[in-house]
Amino acid sequence: NVIGGAALVLAVIGGTAAGLQLVGSSSEPDPDAVTASQLATGDDTVVQTEEIDPAETVVFDWERIELPLPYAADVWNAQVASVGDGFAAVANAFTGDSDTTTITWTSTDGRSWAVADQAAGLTGTFDALLSTGSGFVAVPTTDGQDNGVSQIFSSSDGLTWSAGSADFGPLPPNEYAWFTSAAAGPETTVLAGTLTAEPPQPPILFPEAGIRLEQDYHAGELFVYDIETGALLTSVPTSSIYGDGTVRLYDKAGNTLLEIPQEELDDLFRANPSGITIERDGIRLEIDFESSFTFRATSVADGTLLLEGDVDELYQPTRLTVTDPNSGNVLLDIPMDEFYAAEQRSYRDVDYVQKSEPLVLVTSDGGEWVRADLPITVNGAEGMEVAGVTYGPEGFVISVVHYGEDYRVDALASSDGRSWEITDSSNDAGAELRISWDGAYYTTRPDRSGRSEVARSTDGVNWTTVHQSPSRDAFYHVVAGGDFGLVAVGQGHSGIVGPPLTISKEGRTMTMDYESGRVSVVDDATGETLTAFEFNVFDEDAPAQFQVDDDAGTVTITDEDGTVLMTVTEAEGEAAVAEQERTFGTEETLPYPVVAYSPDGSEWFTATTVGLDLAWSQSVSVGSDGVVIVGESTDSYLEEIGADGDTIVLEDGSVEATYGPAGVPVIWFGTTR
Repeated sequence: NVIGGAALVLAVIGGTAAGLQLVGSSSEPDPDAVTASQLATGDDTVVQTEEIDPAETVVFDWERIELPLPYAADVWNAQVASVGDGFAAVANAFTGDSDTTTITWTSTDGRSWAVADQAAGLTGTFDALLSTGSGFVAVPTTDGQDNGVSQIFSSSDGLTWSAGSADFGPLPPNEYAWFTSAAAGPETTVLAGTLTAEPPQPPILFPEAGIRLEQDYHAGELFVYDIETGALLTSVPTSSIYGDGTVRLYDKAGNTLLEIPQEELDDLFRANPSGITIERDGIRLEIDFESSFTFRATSVADGTLLLEGDVDELYQPTRLTVTDPNSGNVLLDIPMDEFYAAEQRSYRDVDYVQKSEPLVLVTSDGGEWVRADLPITVNGAEGMEVAGVTYGPEGFVISVVHYGEDYRVDALASSDGRSWEITDSSNDAGAELRISWDGAYYTTRPDRSGRSEVARSTDGVNWTTVHQSPSRDAFYHVVAGGDFGLVAVGQGHSGIVGPPLTISKEGRTMTMDYESGRVSVVDDATGETLTAFEFNVFDEDAPAQFQVDDDAGTVTITDEDGTVLMTVTEAEGEAAVAEQERTFGTEETLPYPVVAYSPDGSEWFTATTVGLDLAWSQSVSVGSDGVVIVGESTDSYLEEIGADGDTIVLEDGSVEATYGPAGVPVIWFGTTR
């Protein structure tokens, strides 16, 4: 959500940590404003610091509902839609083995939810489970089968599903499709996503050994070639490098001392999720999954320490040894750290960029999905994708984002979802998420200063801002509509402003004050200020005295005459931030929900969120008298649910203790008081 000069500053001067400290308003609070927790009554379970004008606020009542589970399962990808006079929610469920299933819940009022019968006609795990507004579309996981998606399921109620065939042409092994949005018209449903082509993996060179390695993740092989002749010498499975899920304890020479199959480890983990101890072949292996995430291997006989380290080291070998099967000669024998370093160098030496293009599928009956031709030429663009699709007063509308140097957003319209035309093209970053409601389109987007807003359009091309978020730290992610009105839902973080960041080198000290935006360079010997200027990284481009070089990863500061005073590298910025954190400490804030409401699309209010302990929304649907939000709760965000000792009834009637986050989806129903 940080744009323009802010991204450049945060990337070079201080990196992520400074970014956390820069995000947030440094202005003084409005003495006449009140907070949401002051305005509403009851226990406020989420820290809310956004300033709210009472004249622009509507008080909401929020009710939290944990969806019932029919058996022990981790649940994800939950979606909710308005169905008839009520709602339906659908989610993937993992039951602890290799099987996955789908659970459907129904509600007549958004408050009382019940598990429905097993969904008929729906099988598999899904890359995407999407709401069309009046139903659902499910796209199964492909795993490279049939060079792409072979089936797409659709449903009007989440209970009865029909399977259709997808036809968007053959895909080579290095291409895959993924989908992000769907919309339904009276007779047509459109599914929108992106077709991505993975570039070939860059070769990994070992000149001293005279060989190069080429990885093929789809084949699961690492091919070994002679650099001089180009001859293929041998190949090794990539699982021998990156692991295959089996826990193995290696000695320093790379020999396997102990091997534990993944299935056995899963059983031990279920019995004791905080840590396990295994004794086998004279070795005692202790793994701590709770605090340090480390392992310790000792001799059972005398307790001698054999090995210890991070748990990740148990899944990968310590050395890579490649042998020529014909001659028996060892072609390569190096520690894995050297392999990873060479692998990283290979990515720096080539232009390794994914290519992507928009993908739109359309169906009239759910039986056959056909790829629609779009009036867009890829022309080697770094990336293109459909950011959103909706059905409105003029038919279907999509927005296609072009990434790279020629960034722009194209608006496309279609009356039937099959024939499309470009209606607008702009470099405005907004209007990427769209819905239609009561004869107009609505979207959430950042304004030029980075503040989140809701915008309205009657034609899907020209947009007018109708609401802004209560603070720069709050961003709306989705807007949904129904008989109740329009609701925008998002997330915020309380701003943190740390002390000034200082970097000293070559007899000069640069100071960047996060509070005021003042940047200065002082001569250490004389105390003379060589330059000083202020700018708001969120609202303004960097001035001429603050020169950013993206390729080099540096910031150069000059005086007014253009004389270079100091050049700071990213590494120097990160080191300065580390020192700042050592003396100042770090502070993190919980995300808090932000909600906006409009009964008519024109007049908008900030909704109170007391009782809405929502960390992140997954899906939003508006009914006749309120809004339903399904998402991750704050306690799930903190991994406080699913504690040891909790039990869930399994499908066969037995009980099982849960471990880790329970994965129970949570729904909130909100309505005006």
